[in-house]
Amino acid sequence: GSLLYDTRSIVTNYDLVATTQNRAIKVAYNYAGKYFIEGAANVSGYNRYNPDKQNGLFYAGGLGWQMAEESFIKDNVSWINAWKWRATYGRTGNNTVDRYSYYGFRQTYGSSLDDYRVGNAHGQIFVQVEDALANPHMEWEKANKFDFGTDISLFNNHFQVTADYYRDNYFDILLQRGRSIALIGTSYPVENIGKALYHGGELTLTYQGNAGNFNYFISGNASIQASKWVFRDELQSPAPGMRLTGRPVGTIFGYEALGFYNDAQDVADNGHLVSGIAKGPQAGDIKYKDQLTIDTDGDGVADKADGLIDQFDVVPIGNNKPLVFYGTSFGFNYNGFSLSVILQGVLNRNINVNNALNNGFQGTNFGFGIPLQPYGQAYENILNRWTPETAATASTPRLSLGNQYNIQTSSFWIKSGNYFRVKNVEVGYELPYNWVKSLHVAGVRVFVNGQNLYTLGGYKGMDPEVYPSNFGGNYPYFIQRVINTGVSVKL
Repeated sequence: GSLLYDTRSIVTNYDLVATTQNRAIKVAYNYAGKYFIEGAANVSGYNRYNPDKQNGLFYAGGLGWQMAEESFIKDNVSWINAWKWRATYGRTGNNTVDRYSYYGFRQTYGSSLDDYRVGNAHGQIFVQVEDALANPHMEWEKANKFDFGTDISLFNNHFQVTADYYRDNYFDILLQRGRSIALIGTSYPVENIGKALYHGGELTLTYQGNAGNFNYFISGNASIQASKWVFRDELQSPAPGMRLTGRPVGTIFGYEALGFYNDAQDVADNGHLVSGIAKGPQAGDIKYKDQLTIDTDGDGVADKADGLIDQFDVVPIGNNKPLVFYGTSFGFNYNGFSLSVILQGVLNRNINVNNALNNGFQGTNFGFGIPLQPYGQAYENILNRWTPETAATASTPRLSLGNQYNIQTSSFWIKSGNYFRVKNVEVGYELPYNWVKSLHVAGVRVFVNGQNLYTLGGYKGMDPEVYPSNFGGNYPYFIQRVINTGVSVKL
């Protein structure tokens, strides 16, 4: 058993000191190397919560059974070296309050520069404003986490298997209520109201062996992760496709794209965006699906699109399937030569490529009250734009300046974020000792190492591993291939 205490104080810029404290106890016991029990409890404190909400109690416990030590295996099955079952359950916490507010349990006021007309004069003056409404009840975000798994070692420890199933229930997530109305004239606070579920499984298989001086290994792993919002405070909507509750965390919402408008008649025959769009569409602009239907004949059945494309036509367009991660590593060494390779990949991932690389001339809406910037650098991605001559083969909308119609979040810009990558390859050679002993060193090894040597991805040109899921006005990362070579010396 052990008792632990730690405290940290962080000062950033002009902020008041952020102090975190942990007071923990850990206890573990095993009997005959077969039966295991562990437990831990921790009281964490953070001074940026209300004084009566600063401390949170978190805990975890686990049980283990080394089944291979039981006589019915140990005395009868020689090729099983270890077979352990384990289960853990715990409550964890996250002090993310700084992400949403600075001492948000206290009501604060500030000043804002604004245009006011005083008498016949017009100029800018500072006006007092109320910051977001205080929430004295904010507390730690929490999660109840369960894991059940097994660790197996077979054939003189040459073959190992590790398998896990986990289920994590997150609650008291800080979110803003969706059903709050603007009557009070200031922003509402975040509250501990959100609930989310993550669950999935992981499997790793490893084999290592040798044939004389030739030593080798290979390991493969795969995992699947599903998630969903169990509760979010949301407005009632005539379009059920807009609801977040029940959908995977990270789902991308937007309009469903139907290609491009072919001509003026096609524009006239289909619905148009109506929110915040100064000009209507033209041939070559993206055509969006009118999802919301209305009852035109009074029989109680919706039978016709309403002709308008607005917030009620938004639907899930990406990241609504369980994520699958997979990879393998393998290598060998023989008489000083060595090789190691790491491969990795992801399935069921989507990325939003609606950014200035693809629509530099269209403009980028940065949000936060910053107006649309209609002119920008044009990149190679604008090639194969729509024109009357390329209408049948075009892959991007018509070229235009400051066109807000084509920069809406839609399925047109949602691309596959799946990829398979040769993540790392290293080749090395350790010089024979009789070559280097005169240098009075224990060993010398030369090596060449390459990262991101090859990537097979659904979207070309950008690094799919770090490309954000829901992209705004910033630029994505380009793929960087890195080659290192060097010498390591053991003294």
